Amino acid sequence: MALTASASRSRRRTARSTVGCGLAPGSGKTQKAWLWAYARDDSPFGGAGSSMVAYRFEDSRSGDCVARHLAGFGGLLQVDGYEAYNRLTKGAGANDGVTLAACFARVRRRFYELHVNSRLATQTITTMAALWKIKEAIRGKNPATRVKARQEKSATIVATLFELWETELPRLSRKLPGVWIDIIHFCGLQKRGEKRWSEQ
Repeated sequence: MALTASASRSRRRTARSTVGCGLAPGSGKTQKAWLWAYARDDSPFGGAGSSMVAYRFEDSRSGDCVARHLAGFGGLLQVDGYEAYNRLTKGAGANDGVTLAACFARVRRRFYELHVNSRLATQTITTMAALWKIKEAIRGKNPATRVKARQEKSATIVATLFELWETELPRLSRKLPGVWIDIIHFCGLQKRGEKRWSEQ
């Protein structure tokens, strides 16, 4: 069953999932479960529509869940890098391909966890601070103003970040804590989503 009709009419959505616990049927015990959240909030983009969040509770985090939840949706989906969302794109054979947009906040949080002991992480979050200032300055502005600011101001900062990551990340050993492996993965996804981000 797809999300509500009003949510499906939105052409821009943010998707997140988080782990939790649910009852295992017939056992009286709990098992791992996931809460999926799909938000619509166009106010930061100058939109006038009402904000809403739709939740789905599942015993799985598989791509099948994503496909069911977003059946019929063909707009812009901002994601955190989880690979299951890739199956929604036209390149993966979906009928109404979703356009995936990168989420810099997700990558920033991962770098922040390591910045005390990592020069690369500290340099990354310091550079990203300028992006957040631009974001606050254009919050609520019309789309044309936002795109202009991102292309004229943010794009240079983003290019600096990717140049830093492409130089430094390959030097890291694969025998690293999982958080670094996540970062390497997410930065690759960010690169693929860069153009879409700059156009929003």
